[in-house]
Amino acid sequence: KMPEEWQFKTLGEVIADFKGGAALEPEDFTEQGFPVLHKGDIKSDDVLEIGKANPYCSKEFANSHRSSIIDASFLVTTLRERSWDGIDIIGTIAHSNGTFLLAQGAYGFHVDEQEVDSRYLAHLSNSGLYRRLMRRITVGSTQIHIRTSEFLDTKLPLPPLEEQQKISSILSSVSNEIRKDIDYKRSLENMKEGLMQVLLTGKVRVKVN
Repeated sequence: KMPEEWQFKTLGEVIADFKGGAALEPEDFTEQGFPVLHKGDIKSDDVLEIGKANPYCSKEFANSHRSSIIDASFLVTTLRERSWDGIDIIGTIAHSNGTFLLAQGAYGFHVDEQEVDSRYLAHLSNSGLYRRLMRRITVGSTQIHIRTSEFLDTKLPLPPLEEQQKISSILSSVSNEIRKDIDYKRSLENMKEGLMQVLLTGKVRVKVN
């Protein structure tokens, strides 16, 4: 049940400039050049983590596949996965943080800013409601995927724009605090590893009475 003033609209009604990825072969990748965004780089909670493997292609390849190039104004998603273990990432939406060539399985698009707050849409894509909608339209056995047409036909709840912005502001603040805690936890884990290395190998001796 949703408030009466909320609307339901399909993704296709509120997004534009929908771009698919280019089919890159192993020989198309280079050690440096034009940045490539792989489907596996798109994580939950509006995060992009560019992997260390195959992050670039030649500028010549990128220029010949300009229809797959996005900039920081785009949102990105993936509609493919290799196994059912990873389906909770399928359809997850995140903000692009730079200019990339989309690899196969990754997609980019703009939203109608008069209708949708992009941060609201990114947060919504991590909700239980949205994840259930994605699971219903996920198909395949060896190559798990969502058909583009079904993705664009997905109906989503849209509050008035001002309410979307307030919702996304609250959730973004919580996400930032979570990330700070994760970073702090990681720094403590690194400190512990360092201490274990020097203490358990005898490099630093502990004084005892």
